[in-house]
This record gives sequence, C-alpha cells and structure tokens, in this order.
Amino acid sequence: MTNLLQFLETYIVEHFAFEENYMKEHAYPEYYSHRSLHESFKRSFYKLKSALISKSPDIPTILEANKMVVDWLVAHVQKEDRAIGDYISTHPQT
Repeated sequence: MTNLLQFLETYIVEHFAFEENYMKEHAYPEYYSHRSLHESFKRSFYKLKSALISKSPDIPTILEANKMVVDWLVAHVQKEDRAIGDYISTHPQT
C-alpha cells in the first residue's frame, strides 16, 4: 500500500506541476480555477493517504480511494483537461 501511495503522490505532484506550467505558458484564462481544482484534489488525496497509513485499510476506505480516483479521471480529465486542449488548439502560442 505504501508503494502505491508514494507512486500516486509523485504522479499527482509532477503531473499537476507540469500541467500548471503548461497552462501558464499558454496564458490559459482559467488557470487559477483549474489550479484550485488541483489543490482541492491534493487535499483530498493527503487526507485519504493519512487515513490509509494510520490504520489498516478497510473496505470503506479502499472504496473511497477508488471512487476518488475514478471520479477525478471521469470528471476532471474528460472535462477540465479537455478544455485546456481545446483552448490551446484555438489559441496558438505566439
């Protein structure tokens, strides 16, 4: 479990940093609201990570972790991240 949590944490930190720099480079107008979504997800992740480390993972906690990741992938990636791509494809960098 510890290795999985470390992998997820590293991925979240690195991916969000890359994406936020990318948005800044392209002057994405929704940068601050998008970054706020990242911060909210990180807070949720760290809360969940703490719960998983402080006790033996039980089924409800594991299901919560699964729901959090799936919801993020469906809601955030398909909507929010796609909006970044749409913006950048219609506003090439000068």
